[in-house]
Amino acid sequence: MLLEQEKQTQLELFEENLPHKPYCSDQKGFLAIRSKAVAKIKNYIQHNEPTKIRWLVYDCDYYGALQHIGENHLPTPNIVAINKENGHSHLFYGLELPVCITENGRAKPKQFLANVSYALGLALNADQGYQGFISKNPLQKDFWEVFEFPQKSWELGEFLEFLEV
Repeated sequence: MLLEQEKQTQLELFEENLPHKPYCSDQKGFLAIRSKAVAKIKNYIQHNEPTKIRWLVYDCDYYGALQHIGENHLPTPNIVAINKENGHSHLFYGLELPVCITENGRAKPKQFLANVSYALGLALNADQGYQGFISKNPLQKDFWEVFEFPQKSWELGEFLEFLEV
């Protein structure tokens, strides 16, 4: 799997790991469940499956999130989708192993995920009210300014190099 992942781009991994029938929309507030094929061409999309977290996504309601990351020595996201009009962005951190968030999931990984996600959100000055359910669709490069960084997906423990959890 790791060898296969190294050959894929982050956007290919994003597309491959989308839910089979994600919520999606071309505008905020008008969500519908569609097939993956239809959802991929919408501007907003559900990026994680309902039962597991593979993508940590942060809503940065300010211009210059990438500059903030560099200046503060924070982890580099795998994908960034930026609003071309105001510079606000969604930062996508891909996880090597998804975390099951259902009642059947193990408690320690879920708690560790919650701690890392909270600490990273604070460090990024991300919107704490963002629910992380729907994001800018980075597959829509005509609508968003999209940057893809070639590093591998993250293991949760790797964030400890950058954060106090």
